[in-house]
Amino acid sequence: MAEVEWGAGEAEAHAEIDYGVGGVVFTLPTSSIRITAVYEGNFAATESPPLVRVGAFASVGSGARMARPTRTRFHGTALDPLQVAEFEVPPFAKAVRVLGGDQAARALRVDFFSDITGPAPLYSVPIAAGAASPLVDLAPDITTVRMTNVGAAALPTGARAIFELGI
Repeated sequence: MAEVEWGAGEAEAHAEIDYGVGGVVFTLPTSSIRITAVYEGNFAATESPPLVRVGAFASVGSGARMARPTRTRFHGTALDPLQVAEFEVPPFAKAVRVLGGDQAARALRVDFFSDITGPAPLYSVPIAAGAASPLVDLAPDITTVRMTNVGAAALPTGARAIFELGI
């Protein structure tokens, strides 16, 4: 994950962005930028972290955007039936796809909250067993995404929420 901080004059902003082997390209209106690579220990117990080399390049001009920036949040522990995983919505998130378990067997309900202490979500999306997980647009005031395992089996590797960023 890369922590990206940028600014122009008095205005400053911050975002966390996923990057992989192919890298990520994004355009920012800025006069200064700082990029810090952060290693997240999100591997299974049997996996070893890979050797990673990180670099960043900045240039003047809009560039040709090659990818949509994302930020992935992880819930790394198993989820039994009816257990929940909550994901904080990162800055600049505009949509999310929640993944967990084997698509053929798992069933999920994804709830969207502007106030997690409130009585009910603003909206919910059911994901039936065998159905692909949809990319769901986020209302501007959503702060938390809650995934509930509504299937009959546990999700042994937990879950993750992949947020598409609007930067």
